Amino acid sequence: MNDNSNWLRTRPIAHRGLHGKDIPENSISAFDEAIKHGYAIEIDVRLLSDGKVIVFHDNQLWRLTQNKGHVRKKNYRDIKKLFLSKTDDKIPLLSETLDCIRGRTPLLIEIKNKWNPGKIELAVAKILESYNGEFAISSFNPLSLKWFKKNKPSFTRGQALDGRWQRTLVRILGLFKNDPQFIIYYHSRLLSLKIVQECHKRNIPLIAWTVRTQKEMDNALRVSDNVMFEKFKPLLSLI
Repeated sequence: MNDNSNWLRTRPIAHRGLHGKDIPENSISAFDEAIKHGYAIEIDVRLLSDGKVIVFHDNQLWRLTQNKGHVRKKNYRDIKKLFLSKTDDKIPLLSETLDCIRGRTPLLIEIKNKWNPGKIELAVAKILESYNGEFAISSFNPLSLKWFKKNKPSFTRGQALDGRWQRTLVRILGLFKNDPQFIIYYHSRLLSLKIVQECHKRNIPLIAWTVRTQKEMDNALRVSDNVMFEKFKPLLSLI
């Protein structure tokens, strides 16, 4: 991990921004709120049918917009008309999000891609080339990590794990095959001692997601270097 990524150890990361009542997740309002409180920000990015990259978690629109349809089948002309969770916030482009943040806090960008890598990874890389702020890339898909290792080795990249991906990566693919520079894991799933020891040996930060209480955070920090959080505001001095 390069020296410019120390924030992955030291700065709590607001999951999809600092969202809550009247502030939708992955919205400009949530990003402004996180910046105001001094947190780093995690976002999710998806590719539209016209090649635009938006900041949005779900693969379907319904939960956050009450509109039907798969995100990947929509174009930006469709998307820009929608509002998030009955607020005035709209679904932002990645470029709009970067213009909002302007390097004021570090940004963790999760690539949402279940398929073979290439299109969204290239689109995201092109947008980030001119960005001057601190950022890192993550994905549950190890093939996305492999793409960035080959095509953008200067980008800090991390492997995200849940129960299914964790079993697959550790037993079949090898967790460290793509040289991840940090590991994100689901906090209620116990990591094996071997993984923890190997991360410490390689000087790779462990980040627990998504903690929702102070108690969960305290428990996670027994093995983790940092947390990704929502629904409460951790004290910066705890990290």
